[in-house]
Amino acid sequence: MNILDERVANRVEADLLKCNDYDVSIKVFDNVDGRLTVVRECLRPESELLVIGAGHVGQALAWSAAIAGYRVVVVDDREEFLTPLRFFHPNIRTQLVGFGNLHRYTNLENYNAIAIVTRGHQYDELCLSQVVNCRVPYIGMIGSRKRIRAVFNRLVEKGVANWRQLERVHAPIGLSIGAKSPQEIGVAVLAEVIQCLNLKGK
Repeated sequence: MNILDERVANRVEADLLKCNDYDVSIKVFDNVDGRLTVVRECLRPESELLVIGAGHVGQALAWSAAIAGYRVVVVDDREEFLTPLRFFHPNIRTQLVGFGNLHRYTNLENYNAIAIVTRGHQYDELCLSQVVNCRVPYIGMIGSRKRIRAVFNRLVEKGVANWRQLERVHAPIGLSIGAKSPQEIGVAVLAEVIQCLNLKGK
């Protein structure tokens, strides 16, 4: 390895360490005066969002995230809610999955964010019990504070999770922006996902 190659290798290694989970694009310019310039660009991989529940909020969240550039997978146990008419964006995939069998049909660890927005607290609890221990940067669950506390209590009583694990669950889901309609709630949830992923470690 000549001196130039060694300098490039050292700079690239340093940039890789700075970028952590990001891919790095490196361009090297050797100036006339002998100085070496390395230009790096950290390329963030596409983030993947799992939306559990294909109701009005799930649909709105999926669309908002897809438009923002996320790859989205929407799962539900109701085939009539997973129609192409409701989810025809190219960034959105749908899967017909029983809420009690999430692990069987999808690798939950692959996602950057998981949003639980099913049609009832019993399904929310069932889904949360399967994802709460996943190493996913963002997990959120819809519901009122009272209902969420009841779900958390039951999971602790059953030994599914402890309070420290449950503290990382964003519940009630979404940023507090006064959202009321499903579309507004979808935006609030996406904003919280973006905040969590972009400001991770800062």
